Amino acid sequence: MIAFFSIRCGKTTQVPQLVLDDMIFNNRGAEANVIVTQPRRISAIGVSERIAAERCEKIGQTCGYSIRLESKRSAKTRLLLCTTGVLLRRLQCDPDLASVSHVFVDEVHERDLNTDFLLIILKDLLQRRKSLKLVLMSATLNAERFSSYFGGCPTVSIPGRVSWCYYMPISYAHMSNVPHTLHLCHVSLPKGSTRERIQIRRCIAGYWPLSTRRI
Repeated sequence: MIAFFSIRCGKTTQVPQLVLDDMIFNNRGAEANVIVTQPRRISAIGVSERIAAERCEKIGQTCGYSIRLESKRSAKTRLLLCTTGVLLRRLQCDPDLASVSHVFVDEVHERDLNTDFLLIILKDLLQRRKSLKLVLMSATLNAERFSSYFGGCPTVSIPGRVSWCYYMPISYAHMSNVPHTLHLCHVSLPKGSTRERIQIRRCIAGYWPLSTRRI
């Protein structure tokens, strides 16, 4: 399945938990073994810590992570965050991912070499393991192209709630205008703001060291 989510809708932290909780609710928790890939190690650690905190657990219990040279997991772990490279290494030892029920490939739009190799291997794996569930997630991807690559698999689009601040108009500021802006801040300060004036002068000297402007 191709899942197209809006920014800040909780796709990385919520969707894998919903799948896990649904299996637990249907008395299939023992069958659950969910892997969520992340393109970077810091993302795998951060997301796993967030999920563990949401479930009021310590990292390494129901949710854990596995990155290069570091791992926090246990026999109770049913939701594992790992980097793409770690999953590729596991596929070398376990080509069929026999014990895995779901694979979530997050940020699939980041078309690096590891992600492309992973998608090729997973596509072949789906032909051998019909029970394996594969979910590709991203906020910015061409869902039709990915769906066509995986044989016309279904796509899901979920909108999100974005804060109003993300719709603020963007204004461009060029480096050549920085001294003038700082000068306006300097002259607008009330009398007695000596410390602020000194800081602004230092900023002007750092941004425009060749300037002969004297304030």
